[in-house]
This record gives sequence, C-alpha cells and structure tokens, in this order.
Amino acid sequence: MHPRHATAARGGGAGHRRDPARSAALGAGSHHRQVASRPGPVAHRLRRRARQRRAIEGRTAADVLAWLVTTPLQWRKSIKYVAIDMSATYRAAVRTGLPHATVVVDHFHVVQLANKMLSKVRRRTTAEIRGRRGRASDPEWKAGRRLLRNREDLTDEHFATMWNTLRGEGDNRANPPDGMDRQGEPA
Repeated sequence: MHPRHATAARGGGAGHRRDPARSAALGAGSHHRQVASRPGPVAHRLRRRARQRRAIEGRTAADVLAWLVTTPLQWRKSIKYVAIDMSATYRAAVRTGLPHATVVVDHFHVVQLANKMLSKVRRRTTAEIRGRRGRASDPEWKAGRRLLRNREDLTDEHFATMWNTLRGEGDNRANPPDGMDRQGEPA
C-alpha cells in the first residue's frame, strides 16, 4: 500500500471524505465523496483532484483575481497549467492573474459540449427530414445512446454496426470501418 493511502486509511490526508465542510470547500459534492470512499483508480483520481481544487466565492473575474492575490507569489509563479470549464470569465481572470500559465479546458466539459452538439444535430436533422420531433422508433434516436457512449464501453460489433450505419452501409457487422482496427483505433 502506498504511504499516502495508508495515511488516508488511518484518517489523515484525505480528511475531506470524513469532513463535509472540507469537502464542500474543496468542491467535492456528495457523489464525489461516495465514489472517493470506494477503492480503485477512479476514487484515487477523485481524491487527488479534490486536494487540488480551490473554492472561490463568486463567479466574476474580480472574485478570482481577489482570491489569487491572497495566495503566495511563489505558488502563483509555479503554476504552469490551469484547467477550467469553458467560462470566458475564468479564462480572462486566469490570463490576467497568471499570464504565464496555459489555460486548458477540462475533459469533462469538452465531452459534455460534444455530446450536447451531437444531440442538437440529431434533433435538428430529425425535424428537417421528418418534420417532427424524434421518436424512439426512428433510427437516429435508436442510435442516440450508442453515439453518446465511450468507445471502450462498446463491443466491436456495436461499434462496427454504428459506424457502418453512419456511413450508409447498413448493418454490416463483419467489416470494421475503413482505416480502423477492431478497437476503433486508426489502423
């Protein structure tokens, strides 16, 4: 067992699991506390991320900059990357307060936006083609859940069916997509 995990098991280090006030300050909601209390790699990532989060009251650039001023200068200079949601306010605050840091969008928000856009396109396309909202019996709505799933959660058969249907080749399960191997990676 890693020493950090042993410390957490004794009740130290990962106190946010036992202290709801600290959890709230770190931005870990009840779902995160439940998942973080389970063993495994996902729980470890959540515990690690929870220690890295900082809670800031308010959602304005001034609030973020006011908080940054309260932190040690050496710490601010050591920051290389800042992961944020797609908020222009936060981006502006980070660019002002930490001009040397690279701003990146966290993967959750990128995937969330991609899924929203895919659903928006499906709704618009269905309305244009059928002149009505989608129904469960429509092929584009049957495929909806599959389109929004992670590749690693799809069987090879499901992936090939989805891919070939999108390409207009029908339900040709025997053939993986051109230029792709059976796992959906570029060949």
